[in-house]
Amino acid sequence: IHGSFQRFSGRVWRHEKDGLLRVEIRIDAESLTMKSERYRDWARSPEFFHVRRHPEIVFRSEPIEHGLLSRGGELSGWLTLRGIESPARFQLAASSCASASKGCELRVTGEVNRRRFGMRTRRMTLSSHVRLDMRFWVIPVPQVVSTPSF
Repeated sequence: IHGSFQRFSGRVWRHEKDGLLRVEIRIDAESLTMKSERYRDWARSPEFFHVRRHPEIVFRSEPIEHGLLSRGGELSGWLTLRGIESPARFQLAASSCASASKGCELRVTGEVNRRRFGMRTRRMTLSSHVRLDMRFWVIPVPQVVSTPSF
């Protein structure tokens, strides 16, 4: 069963204390689309994503070095799904983000065990593993530098 989320946002920023990057991705669970309206309604229901109670899916990464964006590698962090936070690991593909002043695409893939997030029904017909393939366009935002006033 395939589906995609139409609305999401995120940010990548450099932490001022350690200089390492952080990644945060927020997905609007209600924006799930599927070929079958029946499957879509079921996936949004309390049995699966429970979007009325948990309208957002959030991933927050562990600190990463800037070079990981260009060379790719493991992206570890915390995934919050259905209000349950659990460690998650994804694979970040190599990209042109090292020197992208106009933006670049990040591709993240991985698997999530849906049972870890309370989705335990229909185990005979559905796999416990949900494969994810996400693409994000990173757009640089100019830093606002405040000028001290005297």
